[in-house]
Amino acid sequence: MRTMKRLFFRGVFAAAFLILSAALSGGMVYAGGKRDAPKQPEPLSGPGLYERAGPGTLVEITGRVRLVGSEPFPELVITDGDNHDWYIAREDSAALRKFEQQTVTVRGLVYREEMILANGKRLEDRLVLSAVVVVE
Repeated sequence: MRTMKRLFFRGVFAAAFLILSAALSGGMVYAGGKRDAPKQPEPLSGPGLYERAGPGTLVEITGRVRLVGSEPFPELVITDGDNHDWYIAREDSAALRKFEQQTVTVRGLVYREEMILANGKRLEDRLVLSAVVVVE
């Protein structure tokens, strides 16, 4: 009886160890010790994208990189073919600065940024691209 309890607890601990190690490794490990690569979603693109893109959407945009604003707050935007400005997150601006006044295609994740003036007046939200990668 005592031996059966030991075997039972060893089995429980072994199962718990396997579950914990799979969780810590970032997912299930399949035959051959390899993980299936996560599938990349297809980015949205095309006309009317500005209206269709919601927060967290992966988009692909072709447009001219421009510097807008003035010191101390200059910002990079990509102006697409529909004349919409897609703001670039500050942490991604350095990678795109060398493409200023050039037409490029980029991929990035969209998020909305609230625009509220000092007097409390709310403006239209602007779309900001983060995790930007230059495609062309």
